[in-house]
Amino acid sequence: MVFLSGCDLLLPLVNKEMAQERRVVGDEYTANPRIAAVQTALQQLGYNPGSADGNMGFRTRKAIKGFQAASNLPTHGFIDRATYQSLARAIADRKARSVKPTYRQIQAALKTCGFEPGPADGRVGAKTRQAIKDFQKSKSLKDDGLVGEKTWEKLTECKTDNR
Repeated sequence: MVFLSGCDLLLPLVNKEMAQERRVVGDEYTANPRIAAVQTALQQLGYNPGSADGNMGFRTRKAIKGFQAASNLPTHGFIDRATYQSLARAIADRKARSVKPTYRQIQAALKTCGFEPGPADGRVGAKTRQAIKDFQKSKSLKDDGLVGEKTWEKLTECKTDNR
């Protein structure tokens, strides 16, 4: 049997976002590991929620509002379901971009995008370097022949568009 206090019954009527936050991350009045995880995610994305201590403070609310504004979400400062899911997607996207590709993957992507790196053998020869530079020039990137985050991101976009 569950007993609800008057506050628990009124909360959804008074503040819908706060009620949804309580369902998504739990109690905000004590140190909460889910709130600490949100704070860590916000830090990784470049927001400043303060320390990841699990306590919902002013800086955490401000960081949530900043993330919501940048993500075109309603800017109320609470962790509703949409904010939580968007935060999880942003972290997953960031992790996917930070994966360093192998030269074989780079060569295959260059070939798919219409550039000739030679055989996809995982070795970086003159043809692969030139194909990387040509690709970088075509995308207005610094043509240094190195595949950093921006070059790989453009290669993956091209690869996906050509499927």
